[in-house]
Amino acid sequence: GNMAAILAGRDIEVVRDLLRRLLWSMNDESGAAGWHSPEAIGAILVHVPRLIGEFGPILASFLREEPLERGVHWAVAGIARLRPALFSDSVSELRESLEAADPLIRVHAADALTALGVESAVPSIVRLASDEADVTLYDAQTGHMVQTTVGKMAELALASIV
Repeated sequence: GNMAAILAGRDIEVVRDLLRRLLWSMNDESGAAGWHSPEAIGAILVHVPRLIGEFGPILASFLREEPLERGVHWAVAGIARLRPALFSDSVSELRESLEAADPLIRVHAADALTALGVESAVPSIVRLASDEADVTLYDAQTGHMVQTTVGKMAELALASIV
């Protein structure tokens, strides 16, 4: 993300091309395995927000694409903090993700929905506060991996909207 911001200052087309390549790697037809492409795209868009409108909705279209779901949910949550209105069409998919079997998807869906300000999702996120499933997340402030639970992350998400 940081490097993309530097590149964008010199030539935005280089960053657009990188984003196109990452999106292509997520497509079945590419023959590639873009395992962490959603996270890379999310980091780039957070650091180069002028491209969010162009690439954010395309990224959100992968919310239900295995094995990319975790990364797409994480990326949408981060981007939604900057441009919440952009993901209004994704609210129903994000709400469904609160019930996902994967605890990381539940965490990122709750985070995204609170970033989007979806008040109708609050009761579902409150229910997640009792979810004791373990998750390991990267803490960008400390640079360390943190072991926590879905419930604790749901409480943090709820606190962000109060």
